Amino acid sequence: MVFFIILVLLPTITSSQKEQPVEVTSGLINALSETIRQSDETSHEAVQLLLNVFQQITKYECERNDDDCVSWKAVNLIEELELSKVNCDKNPENEICMGAKDLLGGETTHDRISAGLLSVAEGVSSDDFQYLNAIRDDVIDFICHKQPSKCHYIREFARLENMLEDIIRDRHLRRTSEQQSS
Repeated sequence: MVFFIILVLLPTITSSQKEQPVEVTSGLINALSETIRQSDETSHEAVQLLLNVFQQITKYECERNDDDCVSWKAVNLIEELELSKVNCDKNPENEICMGAKDLLGGETTHDRISAGLLSVAEGVSSDDFQYLNAIRDDVIDFICHKQPSKCHYIREFARLENMLEDIIRDRHLRRTSEQQSS
């Protein structure tokens, strides 16, 4: 699974006092963001391969009219914004910004676009994480087989992502348990 799925879940991870401190998750988010950018600088082709796989997953979800189709579209837009470093306030006519505005119904500022995309992307099911991770890990193994000298950052990215996923899973389990108790 790609880090941006984790990024989109950050608001739900940190929304309760009972949960992990914001510093823990924001620190991991920052580390993930930096690591994926370093991966992109080291091997743009590798990151593009990984992103293309998840764009195909989006296509698959949408062609089946799955409930999380729009969430996956939001995830892809977040990925594009993050890697391109586009600021929609400075470049409102940018194709990525325009796509995000269309998806969100016209949000105008970069912060509102980011928040809106995060909110929409929360619809990606955490039940899919294990399957998405298997795909991610296989793609990373292939990349490292082809470019062993360039896979350090992408493997570190996967390690950090797994740590953050554990936080998300714990939160979902607690929330489910609390709902069943009520």
